Amino acid sequence: MDFNPQDANSTGAAPTTLPEGVYALKVSDAEEQTSAKGNKMIVVFMEASDGAGRVVKLRDYLVSTPKAVFKIEQFCKAAGLNHQFQSGRILPDDCKGRTVRARVILEAGRDGYPDRNAVDEYLAHDAGIETRFEEPSASNQQEAPVRQVEDDDIPF
Repeated sequence: MDFNPQDANSTGAAPTTLPEGVYALKVSDAEEQTSAKGNKMIVVFMEASDGAGRVVKLRDYLVSTPKAVFKIEQFCKAAGLNHQFQSGRILPDDCKGRTVRARVILEAGRDGYPDRNAVDEYLAHDAGIETRFEEPSASNQQEAPVRQVEDDDIPF
């Protein structure tokens, strides 16, 4: 892999973030992984539009621990995957291509990383909360910088 070591010293443009609110998030990809603490999880990659055509990428972690099952349940209800939740088994392919509604928050940057969006909660279709913006389109996508997931990033 080639890279420019001088890029480490450049500040560059600030990554795009969304204002806090409820958004339609399109699941563009999902991968089964193991967390740094050894827990099975699905990393869900999603896209959201700010209504002005900008698309922001988010990721979330569905971790298979007793303390995190509530988030898997929220995701499954929002994605129409109730059967998978009830069976106790969800696969990355079940998630791909789904559109979910979620409350998106802005987390303050730390350790030199910029602010970023995160999913606060997934909302079931019948939650009665208006979605802020519609499903993202394929044009005008701006990618958030990739950062290494640390043990502290996963609350379990």
